Amino acid sequence: MCSLIIASCTTAFAEEVVQEFTLEGLVVEGDSTGRTSLPGGFQNAQARFGIMGDKDIMKVPMTIHSLTEKTLAQQMGPDGNLQDVMGNIPGITVGTSPIKTDFSIRGMAGNAALMTYNGIPGFFVMAIGPEDYTIGSMDAIVGPAATLLGSQQSSSGSYSASSNGTPGSINLLTKRALKEDHIKYIQSISGRGNYGEVFDISQRFGKNREWGVRVYGQTNEGALAISGAKINRQNISVDISRDTEKASTNFFYTYFDKKNSGTDRRFSVARKFATVPSAPDNSTNYEVPGMYQQRYGWISTFNHEQKMDKNSSWFVNAGMGETFLRRFIYNGEMNIDEKGNFDNTTVWSQHFAVKNKYIQAGIKEKFKIGPTTHNVTAAIDRSDRTWYNNNQNFEYGINPGANQNLVFGNIYTGISWKDAVYLRDRSRELGKRFSNREIDVSLNIVDDIEIGKWDVMIAGTRRHGNFLSKVAKTQKTSENVHDIQWTPTYGVSYTPNDNTTIYAARAYSISRGMIVGQTESGIYDNEGEYLPSVKTKSDEIGVKVKVKDMFYSLAYFNLKQPNYNTDPNNDKIYGIFGKNTYKGVDFSVTGKLADKWNMFGGFEYLNAKQDDGKPVDGSVKWHGVLGLEYKPTADSSITGRLNYSGKSDYNSNYGVRSLPAWRTFDIFASQKTHLGSMPVTFRMQAYNVFNSNHWIGKTGEGTKFLLSNPRTVVLSAEFDLDKLWRKNKK
Repeated sequence: MCSLIIASCTTAFAEEVVQEFTLEGLVVEGDSTGRTSLPGGFQNAQARFGIMGDKDIMKVPMTIHSLTEKTLAQQMGPDGNLQDVMGNIPGITVGTSPIKTDFSIRGMAGNAALMTYNGIPGFFVMAIGPEDYTIGSMDAIVGPAATLLGSQQSSSGSYSASSNGTPGSINLLTKRALKEDHIKYIQSISGRGNYGEVFDISQRFGKNREWGVRVYGQTNEGALAISGAKINRQNISVDISRDTEKASTNFFYTYFDKKNSGTDRRFSVARKFATVPSAPDNSTNYEVPGMYQQRYGWISTFNHEQKMDKNSSWFVNAGMGETFLRRFIYNGEMNIDEKGNFDNTTVWSQHFAVKNKYIQAGIKEKFKIGPTTHNVTAAIDRSDRTWYNNNQNFEYGINPGANQNLVFGNIYTGISWKDAVYLRDRSRELGKRFSNREIDVSLNIVDDIEIGKWDVMIAGTRRHGNFLSKVAKTQKTSENVHDIQWTPTYGVSYTPNDNTTIYAARAYSISRGMIVGQTESGIYDNEGEYLPSVKTKSDEIGVKVKVKDMFYSLAYFNLKQPNYNTDPNNDKIYGIFGKNTYKGVDFSVTGKLADKWNMFGGFEYLNAKQDDGKPVDGSVKWHGVLGLEYKPTADSSITGRLNYSGKSDYNSNYGVRSLPAWRTFDIFASQKTHLGSMPVTFRMQAYNVFNSNHWIGKTGEGTKFLLSNPRTVVLSAEFDLDKLWRKNKK
């Protein structure tokens, strides 16, 4: 494979076909997902904006990004994950263990619970994320406007998003049948011998080729760049779509099975220590042999929109899925002291499952009243999600291992363990145990009003929730808790010309309340009490500008987030105490710099404070990204990406302690060529090229932080078999 890549870089035989359109004075390339992309091809010109559907990003009165299929293919590859590209968005900071899905939006903690699959919420939690290869594009609303989607179950606890209000939303649009048919086969190698294979078949049929079917799947297994770490993954997906002048229909189904071992990178230094030890060699494996995490299950989605006339349509969105998680891992994180010694680190085993059902139906209507044009969307939806959570403590009465020092040693010299650690691996024996069920019904209304050069958006969601939970300590099931909330969102924008938009917005996000003791294992005196909901408020003022082939976005934001916390006067009481404030500026840019040169990038400045003036744990004042692509020919590309993060602040008993600033550099390269008459595309992704060893701050989870991943190189070859198949068929 290496020889073929070297040889192919000398000469290009294939001709790249790029379809171009003119959109509001800009030349944009056609994206294979059906959207148009901005110059440079790294971002789409449209993004899903809740129940309103796809909107021009210039006309959305909030910060919104849509990463293209080109970006995902170039920087994530067949074996990567969404964390590899989410950091391209300045308002999002990433950094997580491969067994987690954590990130933050404008300093507020989040994870895959904030992600929707084709607009359907509820499939994912902290340790259960999407199958990355299924994603064709990714839309991110930066700021708590997630209620525009419908019922967002911002459940409390470590298996979902932060219970203190939803900080944003990310919609994942799965891959669909393309305009042109293809049959592709991909081989890849990465890490220390992780081999992968992918097949991808896309075909269109029927009158005017209105029916499309795309079937694709992957398998890969072997050693990662982390010493002794492994991954074993299989998945298969099918997408069936039909597009006519009056209707658009899509059905998607995926089955997946993924097992990780040796990939836990989560650490914590208690507040009683004044300093944090320097980061160790990031290629070291810190798991006890035999530890693992495996998730498996299935997900399906259905989307349909039907035009009734040129100004009216109705739509239905629905989804079902069931995912299981079995694991034998550290209980939370690896606790270390200021010298890097393991400090009372515990282990546990768990069987977790989530079952999700969702349906939404709505209408869209466009009409005029005097000088105003109204674009009204109304929808009602029902979300039904059940969690099953069983672990060794519930089933066998085994203490998590506090003060037993089953795992000991040092992060620099290596870890050791007692044989008793394996007595706690009950993961394969544990059955399903009911944890909680949440059923939400919501009414969602949006009126987008056009008045000349002004645009006013008024939206609201009324959610009626029912929550049933089993308390961990008593094992008793609570009565249904009714939770009724009203969430408004407002926005106004002014477009003096086609290339400039000035806007302001206010959005609210409300989590449901939480039951004390659900995740705290009974350490509070008020366990079982249902706490009221938390309302997060976000204000944003910004400007979006197009200049020739460049797109710029600048926003000032101010978020206020009340906190679930212990009572400062009684650490045995848990409730709403104190609040966090997140103020800052984010700036982004993408486009075509010159012939053969494209770029993307941006930065965020964040001032995250608690109401006592102390910094929010894990917060970073400055972070940014800069990517530059050079295309010497139509068939070749090389991109460099620089990621930077300033120091990350944490509170301790001795004041503020900080993790050092860090930077990483990545390289992505591709070359299209032929092997005989068969088109082939070779790709390379090289992450953390200079192998920076550093800690990564983690907001929203106390004293936790993460260890960087080592230098990782991925090589792949994509074979286009369609022409050979048609030739042999003839």
